[in-house]
Amino acid sequence: MQKPKLISITNYFLALSLLSFSFMACSDDDDNNSTTASSSTQSVGSFSNGYLSDQTYRSLNVELLYEDGAKPDESVRDTISRFLNQYLNKPQGVSINWKKIPNQGKNVYSLSDLKKIESDFRSVQNSGNVASAYLFFANGDYDQNTQNSTVLGMAYGSTSMVVFHKTVGDNTAGVGSPSTSMVEGIVSRHEFGHIFGLVNLGTRMVNNHQDQAHGKHCDNQDCLMYWETENGSFISNLIGNSVPTLDANCQADLKANGGK
Repeated sequence: MQKPKLISITNYFLALSLLSFSFMACSDDDDNNSTTASSSTQSVGSFSNGYLSDQTYRSLNVELLYEDGAKPDESVRDTISRFLNQYLNKPQGVSINWKKIPNQGKNVYSLSDLKKIESDFRSVQNSGNVASAYLFFANGDYDQNTQNSTVLGMAYGSTSMVVFHKTVGDNTAGVGSPSTSMVEGIVSRHEFGHIFGLVNLGTRMVNNHQDQAHGKHCDNQDCLMYWETENGSFISNLIGNSVPTLDANCQADLKANGGK
């Protein structure tokens, strides 16, 4: 069984000038560029060409699901929109819509819980020349969290992602910490990067830049797809509204697989 791709914060001490992001890969996924995958049963990255190119899918419909009372800031949607329009060849446009669901009353979510919620509430699927993506903002924590590793988000299927909204909020509440919306924007873009096939996860590398020690991630510490960014200057950059972006190698990979 394919394991999900994770993004996490490790040893996040908000009172100190230290921010530790851990972008964790848990398995090796098939390099399969199928353009028919549309559910959480397909491996992360297997639909990468369908997202990036305009050969089959000319537009993209994104559903941002959230629980009642836990809607992320609108700026998160705007961040995602800019990212998608920057890298995807979708001449008929990208549509991103919020969808509210009842509060699920959960403090923690298992992977099976997340898949059940997607099955119950997801309303967008690939159809005709319209691709789809699903991102759930969960009002709880992941059940695989440990004392040393707190998962903020993950891509768990070819078109399926989650951001743990409550977890991000709990870890961005201190004085001197980055904003919740800023961190959620970073987490969301990182997970979209994975379903676009980064790094070496359905989108083949133009140049070798995979961090073999940390799975499907970039070896450039300044890249959005780097497994971990950890130092005092990083939190300062976040507070100054400068966030990680895809480096030249990741951008070249996307372009070679049909992206802009």
